[in-house]
Amino acid sequence: MDKLVLQCNSDYYRNVYYNPDSYGLRPVAEIGFSSGSYEFDLRVVWADAEGRLWTARDSGCSCPTPFDNVGELDRVFNFDGLQQEYENDSGSGYVQGDAWREFRKAVLDALDALAAASAPPVPERLPYRRFRF
Repeated sequence: MDKLVLQCNSDYYRNVYYNPDSYGLRPVAEIGFSSGSYEFDLRVVWADAEGRLWTARDSGCSCPTPFDNVGELDRVFNFDGLQQEYENDSGSGYVQGDAWREFRKAVLDALDALAAASAPPVPERLPYRRFRF
């Protein structure tokens, strides 16, 4: 499953940005790409109970509520797509390096935690075998 379908409506309590817990999600990282002048342009990454990461980006003027028209979230398997997006949008000058570093670290840490949780368990002691030559 590469998409998480949401109920797309303007109900504050079903808005994934303001109430991610209504979808069993928790926020991991958020970064803004806008100038902040009566507008928003946000990329948010959430984690579900299993640690899988989901993301969406929404933008608009100050009138609509962020993410009120977002109907699905995309699964994050690695950081490549988010990195490419940052490189494409970094020319705007609105994203500060510190904000990007914090966003990147939070997402990479969550991806590492997911990989560690899904890795096969390492035995406490490797089995000992005697070989005769």
